[in-house]
Amino acid sequence: RLKELKGIYDEGGEKAIVDDIMSKDVGDDKKTMMEYLIVDGCLIRSLGKDTELLNNVLEHCYDRDYGFLGYKRYIDIGNKLYKKNGKLERIIEAFETLSKYTIDRAIVMPKSEDGDESATETVYYHRMIQLFQTFSSLLYFDDNLLVAKSYPGMDNKKYVVRASIKENYDIVLSYKKYRSFIDLGHISIYGRYKNLNMIIKRVSIRDLDDFDITNYISLKSPATDMVEDKLIDLKIISKIFRLCGTYVIVYDSDIHTLEGLSYGFYPVLPVYSYFDIYNVVASPDSHYVDTIEAIKNFNTNFSKGGYLEEFANDVGYDENNQLTLENFGEKIDELCNMEEKVNRFLYIGYNIGIDSIVNDFTGREPLHKKD
Repeated sequence: RLKELKGIYDEGGEKAIVDDIMSKDVGDDKKTMMEYLIVDGCLIRSLGKDTELLNNVLEHCYDRDYGFLGYKRYIDIGNKLYKKNGKLERIIEAFETLSKYTIDRAIVMPKSEDGDESATETVYYHRMIQLFQTFSSLLYFDDNLLVAKSYPGMDNKKYVVRASIKENYDIVLSYKKYRSFIDLGHISIYGRYKNLNMIIKRVSIRDLDDFDITNYISLKSPATDMVEDKLIDLKIISKIFRLCGTYVIVYDSDIHTLEGLSYGFYPVLPVYSYFDIYNVVASPDSHYVDTIEAIKNFNTNFSKGGYLEEFANDVGYDENNQLTLENFGEKIDELCNMEEKVNRFLYIGYNIGIDSIVNDFTGREPLHKKD
């Protein structure tokens, strides 16, 4: 099969090989995983050019919705309705495998002294994260039926989900979602719909690009302040622990109300640190503090014998449940809540701010509380 796919690629390029893989039924063996890893790799490579390949893949991820015994399970409202198929999950599974491999590989790789090589590695990493978040968000947010529609200023083709890329490298997915309002056994009547946009923000290192939130969500919406507050907290955690990440906003493009918010963070490792403006390494001999070292310092500082041991309970640190790369996502809300406690117990009186909790205090005597 690999020889066959190589021949298809040599003759027709990325589009041909992706169309060949995506046009086949989903299997459940390792061969299928291998093929979807190829799809993900092609998506990553093509993202810097245009969205043609991404739109082709998205088209294969949706099928016409037919119900019981092959009959339509909705009363025809003049549009064809579509639902997700198993290919979307296979793409996500392949991205999970690819991301784990990419991180494991980076952990043992030294920082490249070649700026071009480092930039290439970092761009690849960021595209992988953004695309992983794109497909994961589609699976998570949209469990209702979609309808194909055309878009002004584009070709006459109708899209179930249409992808585009903004000048700032945000990915935009546009789609129309229907909901049933009468269900009679196997028959559903659909009539209410929403025009939705999903914005998958470009990946940032130790930051989140949240300057244009009000372009999507109305200032009158109660959710606007909630989103902005959450993103501020996440930006602080991202900066402290040397993370790179993105977030996703789903909103109604007609009335600009929030439909959903999600986010994803990944470690910044030396080989993927090219665009880290907060921690520029002056020379190959300079020491780069990456996510793994930041987590290590954090645990050391608040654990027994650490510089900040006496303040562990005050800030909510549990030495028996230490922070790791694997559980970081589970603890991110806990870390966000820690900021206020650090300010109260450490910054006031000791001048140790939230940025300092990941510093290397090796050689210092533990800090003691004042009477």
